[in-house]
Amino acid sequence: MPKKFALIGTSCTGKTTLIYMLKNTMENKKPKKKIIIAEEAARKYFEGKNIKNRFSFFHQKNIQNLAQEIELKAQENADYILCDRSVLDAAAYVHATGKKQNTKKLLNRIDDWLKTYTHLFLLDPKDIDYKIDNIRKERKKTREKFHQSFIEILSNSHLPWTLISGTIYERIPKMMRIIETT
Repeated sequence: MPKKFALIGTSCTGKTTLIYMLKNTMENKKPKKKIIIAEEAARKYFEGKNIKNRFSFFHQKNIQNLAQEIELKAQENADYILCDRSVLDAAAYVHATGKKQNTKKLLNRIDDWLKTYTHLFLLDPKDIDYKIDNIRKERKKTREKFHQSFIEILSNSHLPWTLISGTIYERIPKMMRIIETT
């Protein structure tokens, strides 16, 4: 079974940028290891669609399913999987909308899957400029609310996770220390 690390958090915290930088760093340090990136399911799901209630249980459940498919495909012959988000993200987004019952449903359906992550890196939004695009449309205050939902869910879990702060370049060595010791 490959080691699986997920970069998680609210939108525009550098997940996609960092995942490619992290992959390059790992390939330089572990040239004989196969490192695969599991692409972000939410971006794939929403691309080209005009969906009004993106944080509904229905859409977030579909994103969880897609994330699992993407991660399953990535694990074929991989030594390491770097996930751009995780199945947990969907629950955090629904949690931020105040739908606690739906959050619980989303968490229950992925309970076993969550155990497949070697470590989760929650990216702190405070050090990264927020940019809106055709997928990211939340206000900065909403972004903070989402981040707090991640912290609350992770704090109540038994999952291995670390809050990663600092600039993009300061984050890589922090994550590498954890990857190298797990």
